Amino acid sequence: NNNNNNSNSAEAQSLANLDRSYSILKSCSERKFQVSEVLSEMNNTIDKSIETIKVKFEDSQELFQQSTQKLEEAEIRSQNHHQKIDELINELIELMIKTTLIESARDVAKKEFEKSKRYNYSLQTILANANQTMDKIQEIRNENAKFIREWNEHISKPDLKTWGDREWRGFLELLQLDHWLVHFKSQVLNEINLADVRPVHLMQVTDQKGEKMTFGEAKYICLAIEQLQQTKTIPVMVHDIDLDEKNAHLWTRENVFSYFKKEGVHDISIVVQNSKINGLVLMKMEEHDIEKLQFKRISQINCFLNMLRSLQNFQPPKKKSIEPPLIIICPLSNRIMRDPVVAQDGHIYERTEIENYLKSTQTSPITGKSIGNMLIPCIAVYRLCQDWTKN
Repeated sequence: NNNNNNSNSAEAQSLANLDRSYSILKSCSERKFQVSEVLSEMNNTIDKSIETIKVKFEDSQELFQQSTQKLEEAEIRSQNHHQKIDELINELIELMIKTTLIESARDVAKKEFEKSKRYNYSLQTILANANQTMDKIQEIRNENAKFIREWNEHISKPDLKTWGDREWRGFLELLQLDHWLVHFKSQVLNEINLADVRPVHLMQVTDQKGEKMTFGEAKYICLAIEQLQQTKTIPVMVHDIDLDEKNAHLWTRENVFSYFKKEGVHDISIVVQNSKINGLVLMKMEEHDIEKLQFKRISQINCFLNMLRSLQNFQPPKKKSIEPPLIIICPLSNRIMRDPVVAQDGHIYERTEIENYLKSTQTSPITGKSIGNMLIPCIAVYRLCQDWTKN
């Protein structure tokens, strides 16, 4: 019985343990099922999240590409904006420079305007003085015209010995030597016959200061008296005339001095200036007259004599006739073409001339080869002909 009791208790405990283990296994299976469900849900969630991540990744790639394109466009726009900004800055600098120049010009204009205001009164005074001067010049012109009319009346007198102070004064005034009038009358006309007056006689005339008349003045008076007796005209030098050799007989004393100075013979120009030689005296000088000039060296005399001969023997160069270029000359008429055309032989002719020529023969007048009747206008040669005719 004891053993049965012990075995019954052991069985009961084992049954209890089996119940516990069964309950534990049942609970474990239930938990496993729950865990599997949770795992499946987790897998589903993970799959969904992976798909979502893939979609979002693709979207993010598109967004990245779009953002990169926008960045590139933004960079291009920024470069364009920088260029425009640089251009605007350059324009602004130019405007600033122009503004500065305008302001400086405005300041200068203000100063000049103020100066003009200050000089306005003086300009009016100068204009008033100029008007008075013009009135005086007009009066002098009227007096000169009156003097010339009276002089023409007196110069018509045949005998110069009948001249009085008035006539000789007018004569010497035209020669611009009127300061010698008193001494000329007292020392020449009263002692020497007018027909016998030579430069040597006049060079002995002295003024109040004891200075003698120069060779140029004496020779000029003698030449004027000679011309007056022959043609009843007086040689007058022309002021402000060019230093042209063909007008050398009209040169003033200043022109003669400038000519020799221009030729590089300064020492000769000084001698000519001191002798008061004008163009008429220079062109009428002879070799024996050179002795009366104050040359210090023989080389100066030879140089002056050579230059004098070249002036006296000067002949203006003849104008060369300018021949027209051969390209505008018709080979048939030897005249300048009016309607140039190119024939089939390659040469240029006047249209009417070559047409008349081709009526009788079909050969080239230059090459002798046969040609047709086709003629082509030559515009370039036509323009050359027109330009040559105009010029």
